[in-house]
Parts: sequence; structure tokens; C-alpha cells
Amino acid sequence: MTSPTRVEIARAAAGAGAAAAAEYLRRPGIARWDKADGSIVTEADLAAEQAVLAVLHRFAPGEAVLAEESGGANELSEVWIVDPIDGTENFSRRHPVWGTLVAWHDRDAVAAAAIDAPGLDRRWWAAAGQGAHGVSGRLQTSAVRDRRSASFAFGGAHEYPVPAWEALADVMRGFRTAWGWGNFWGHMMVAEGSVDAALSYGTSPWDVAAPALIVAEAGGAWTDMSGARDLQSGSLLTTNGELHKELTADLRYCPIPPNTLVSD
Repeated sequence: MTSPTRVEIARAAAGAGAAAAAEYLRRPGIARWDKADGSIVTEADLAAEQAVLAVLHRFAPGEAVLAEESGGANELSEVWIVDPIDGTENFSRRHPVWGTLVAWHDRDAVAAAAIDAPGLDRRWWAAAGQGAHGVSGRLQTSAVRDRRSASFAFGGAHEYPVPAWEALADVMRGFRTAWGWGNFWGHMMVAEGSVDAALSYGTSPWDVAAPALIVAEAGGAWTDMSGARDLQSGSLLTTNGELHKELTADLRYCPIPPNTLVSD
């Protein structure tokens, strides 16, 4: 029997986590708690993470894991990176924009990734050098070059300190449209070509590892707001590649203090 590939493991783990979380939406109430960073965690987050870990322990026994709720590895070397529910605020309100994110970081870069979003009936996955895929086939970013014809997605105004939000608003006014679509979904729409740029702020590695690879494998580009390819800096900018250089030049001047927020 052939052993599953990294991306197949990531897909199975993301699917298991998303299914475990979705079961809680059948209940009349979902228990939730406030975390020290101001975000929330629900009983579904914990169940989803355990479901993901069960798959990883089965198919990748003994390998390091960094998971949002249970922690784990301190270094981004050879490690699985897990976000059991990206969009917990949405999930807790039974909003469909949430998903389970799983990525494999191999030495210096993310090498496999999968996102499962049952509320949207969407799934996305990628392996380094093999392209990005979704339920409708291979993904390809857009070719839009003019910001005045482009669409921009951001996580949410609540994630930004006031001066930073005002500066970002000035940047977004140059786009034809700008939408607060939530974090992972904005980046996945960049990968699908229906949005041309997306930004998340207040991030941790589990928020950005999977989206970064999927967008890159769809032909796009990713960095943090300063233009660095850093999963730990606290922000993720993805674009179709055509808009990346000028957009990072603009965002570099947004007055954003050291990251004290965490996206949900």
C-alpha cells in the first residue's frame, strides 16, 4: 500500500477537523471562552484540533506539530501547522465563512497545504511545485494590473489600530472594490482569481501558512506588509503578483505598531 503524500495527509486532516467542528453547529449552543489575547475559543475549536491531530498521528506519527490551541513546536522547521477553525468569531455566530487550515512546513518553506470550509462547500489544496487546486479544478490568479480595476479583500476593520486603519483605508480607496471577506477566504479568492489582493493583520503562523502556499501555487505572490516572506511577522499580503510590488510599497508606510492583535 502506497503511503499518502504530504498534501493528501493535509487534506485528510483538514477534512476531519472541519467535519468535527461542523457537528457543533447542529447543537443549540456552542460553549466559548475568552483567550488572553482577546480572541475567543469554542468547544468546537478544541474538538476540531483533536480530530486534525488524530489524522496526523496516524499518518505522520512522531512528527512535530504547531497547533493554535495546544501549541507545540517552537521553530518553523519540519512541522505540521494547524488552525482548527480560522474564523472562530464567524463560526460562533453560525456564519459560513470559517475553515480548518493544515500545512506542512518542510525545512525553509511550506511544502503542502489544505483548507476545508464546509460552510462554503469549498476546499483548496496545494503541494510545492505541483500547483494549487480546488473543487472546480486547478487554480489560477487573475491578470489584473490596474488597481482601479482590481478588488481588495481584508480581514476586518476591528483588527487594526485606528491610525493603521485610516492609512489602510487610503490605500483601499485606490481599488475598484474593497471587501471585508474574512481572512482565509480573501486569500483563497485571490488564488481563484476572483479577488486580486488580500490582507490579514494580527496573524500567527497557523493563520497564514496554508493560504500563502496555495496562492503562490496558483501563480500569485505573498509576503508580509513590509514585503518580507515571513510567516511570523504578524501579517499576510497575497496578490495576483501583478499588484504586489506597488501594494507593498504603499502598505510599508501604514503606521502599524508591533503586533498585539490576533486574527480569529
